[in-house]
Amino acid sequence: MCVLASYRLIFDMRHWAAMVPDSEVEAHFKWVAHFLRRNGITFPKPMRMAFLSASTANTDGVVERIAQLSHAPTMNTSSIEKAWQYLVPDSPVDSKVVRFLG
Repeated sequence: MCVLASYRLIFDMRHWAAMVPDSEVEAHFKWVAHFLRRNGITFPKPMRMAFLSASTANTDGVVERIAQLSHAPTMNTSSIEKAWQYLVPDSPVDSKVVRFLG
């Protein structure tokens, strides 16, 4: 996620159907950090991430933990338009994005 967090991303979690314990999220970030150090790659600067989720998906905990571990600003929303505005303020949502995520 550290590498992914260096880009502006929209994660589509609207069809979330799993539980992810904190230990697995933490293990993933430790693995990424180890991989970057082992290969002499500098840690990228975190950028914003938006998570699309259904109101009943209960993804807030996972999103919060990812935000803590990646040090990236995040938002959790069910709206494609809100996610886009969070990542690219004052820019209209491209119709291709709406079709892809719609």
